[in-house]
Amino acid sequence: MADDIAPELLEKVQSDYRKLRKKDEELARISERTAAGSADGKDLDAYAVREGELLAEALHRNVSGEVLPNGKMYFNIADRVLPSVLRENYDNVADMSERIIEEMNDRAGIHIRAQRPDLNEDRVNGLVNLAATADQYENIRKELEGDVVNFSQNVATNSVRKNADFQYKAGLSPKIVRTAAEGCCKWCTDLAGTYDYATVKASGNEVWQRHRGCGCVVEYDPGNGSRQNVHTKQYSWKEDNSEKVDNRINMSMDYPRIERGETKTIEAGGDLSDKIISGKQADFGDYKIAISDKLEIKPRELHEIEKDYIRPAIEKIATDRNKLPTVILADVTELSSAGRYVYDSNSLFLVLKRDGSYEDNRKYNNHLVLHELTHWKDCQEIAKDNPGITEKELAPIYNEISKKALDEAGVDKYNVSKYGSYAKTKYDEGNYCEPYVDYRVFKIMGRWWKDEL
Repeated sequence: MADDIAPELLEKVQSDYRKLRKKDEELARISERTAAGSADGKDLDAYAVREGELLAEALHRNVSGEVLPNGKMYFNIADRVLPSVLRENYDNVADMSERIIEEMNDRAGIHIRAQRPDLNEDRVNGLVNLAATADQYENIRKELEGDVVNFSQNVATNSVRKNADFQYKAGLSPKIVRTAAEGCCKWCTDLAGTYDYATVKASGNEVWQRHRGCGCVVEYDPGNGSRQNVHTKQYSWKEDNSEKVDNRINMSMDYPRIERGETKTIEAGGDLSDKIISGKQADFGDYKIAISDKLEIKPRELHEIEKDYIRPAIEKIATDRNKLPTVILADVTELSSAGRYVYDSNSLFLVLKRDGSYEDNRKYNNHLVLHELTHWKDCQEIAKDNPGITEKELAPIYNEISKKALDEAGVDKYNVSKYGSYAKTKYDEGNYCEPYVDYRVFKIMGRWWKDEL
């Protein structure tokens, strides 16, 4: 039987992609502009293109007809390599798009949350099919690598479109700007210009389309009828042919309010010393966040935490949002672990990383929140079949289910370390819930971040 090369190929492509990203000067330049609050739509497009080029380079270095069986990327290889690296690329571009578009909104005096673009699963499947249906991989290798760049750029375009649509439905007047690349074709040249979103929002409008290798930039101008004076930082807008001036920077502030209530001691389970003192709380509609009195978190930072870490995890994990847990943000001195879900009180405790770089914080916190929210979902599923069950009664059932699922997935003591040192330690202890959760988080994220930090 031929060796299964898919796991090794995936590991090599992911490893090279991450190494290339870490040392890339263009990504670093755009990240610096973003951190300074000066990034714009062209930066977003350039970031997406560069992410795609780096992934294409990682594929080029590691995947060729020489390493593939019979020179062909069979479906079972393509389906286990390409979706994982494309989703990682999507996450990277989507994260940056949220940051840049939110900054653009802020500068335009529109303080609303940036909308995260959706992952285009049809494009992922299309790239898998392109690779798998070719008689020889080398025949489509260049085409596939070009399409990877196009896929990455399309994430940024989808972000532009989703945010413009959100603002349009909110009664604002965003504009779409398409800039033709130097030396581009007549079709692209004819499409260049500035459009009211209302005129191009229809599905299939050519303004959103790109041919293979297209370098045109599609960006949006928040354009709520306002423009900013670069000297005074005030906004002006025209009404009835006369110009009015006003400082509108806070008129549509959308950050959550942190309410001060009665101070309470919240038991976090585990170690007896795990107690969080909190009287601060914010309501996000379908769930609430409580904040330790030891933490200094302002509304904007809380907004970023919710947008960057908690809400994306909810959207990935919570198919039923009727019983979302209360999220308690704890200080590192109050919790003996990085996170914990307590079923009896339906509370999810988190010690978020806030002292590192944005990238390190994002990697760590995304994993942490996904991990704990997966525990929440598992417990809720077990409780559906066992009404009135307590956490003490639930624990052995959860452990048994987890062991069975790991066995079925082929995860054992010899390979569990692939999903992290923590998963390995807990597996050896006979606590199978933790490695079962980390196994699934690994599948979602396509990478293991905790051991890299």
